[in-house]
Amino acid sequence: MAMVKELMACFRSVKVEYVPRARNVKANLSSRITSSSFPMSSQEIRIESLPQKSIEESAKQLCLEDEPSWVDPLLLYLKEGKLPDDELEAPEVRRKAQSFLLVNVELYKRSFLQPLLKCIQPFEADYILREVHEGICGSHIGARTFSQKDVQQRYYWSAMVKDSEHLVRTCDRCQ
Repeated sequence: MAMVKELMACFRSVKVEYVPRARNVKANLSSRITSSSFPMSSQEIRIESLPQKSIEESAKQLCLEDEPSWVDPLLLYLKEGKLPDDELEAPEVRRKAQSFLLVNVELYKRSFLQPLLKCIQPFEADYILREVHEGICGSHIGARTFSQKDVQQRYYWSAMVKDSEHLVRTCDRCQ
């Protein structure tokens, strides 16, 4: 930090721009390496950068992202004002959209007593459920408490309670 401040004093103007770790792979990699524990005798760190991915994304994940979900009609209505062609579904989407808010490209559910809840796609919901239920701080709790814990984490999806019940029923440790 001291060296950077010294160098900054040599220039007439300096522009510092924040780059998220997701967009700066090399900085993210080096920060992970330096934060991990190395033997005290090791003085060098070797980093190998591969020209291509060693593991391709699974086709299942790519297919799941393209599948239609409960969020799609709401996003279409809030972004572009387009309603579904079905005469029964259109008023329902319009009514439901009043409980949701679009911030940038993310959809959030409004609530009177709680903060905004981030709306989750089905393929993300499975990961969140497993992490809360079985993860490092998972406590294998009952379905109703489990779905409330997801809300406390500020997530929302339409089948939250049903998915929680299904995971608790199929969890071996909970039986």
